[in-house]
Amino acid sequence: MTQDRPVQGRPVGSAAPTSTARAERHLAEAAPAPPPEPGDPDYLGDIVVAPQVVAKLAAQAVYEHPRAGSAAPRMFGSVVPGAGHLGIRSSDLTSRPKVSAWIDASVVYIDMSISVRWAEPLGDVTEWIRNTVEDRVKALTGLTVARTRISVTDLVVDGAS
Repeated sequence: MTQDRPVQGRPVGSAAPTSTARAERHLAEAAPAPPPEPGDPDYLGDIVVAPQVVAKLAAQAVYEHPRAGSAAPRMFGSVVPGAGHLGIRSSDLTSRPKVSAWIDASVVYIDMSISVRWAEPLGDVTEWIRNTVEDRVKALTGLTVARTRISVTDLVVDGAS
């Protein structure tokens, strides 16, 4: 058996410093600089995205899909009859749907009510819409979409309500 001997004047088992000046400098360079404060001359301001902007981006994504569009207004789970005569929109594949968005810090929650063309696979249409909305909101605002809730409230036959 070999005996444990001190190495370079240090006893075995003692805690040796593990970081060097070079390692500390490297860590300091890798760490992001703190953002400038409002009083700092390099401070350029904050960008605040309103929930209405996110809702319009999501509605535009649905509008661009040829098999989905706006949904008829509903009350107690049923389509409101005669809504078109009252100036309330009806189901239409050529108009934007009703979308609402909530922003919590940098996370977005989106709810939308849409109509889908009859005989189209709902899963495919809603998956395309969900992916497009999430990608577009992330690309244009930098916000992360945590949830996109899609309610298909109407099936439209040949663009009629």
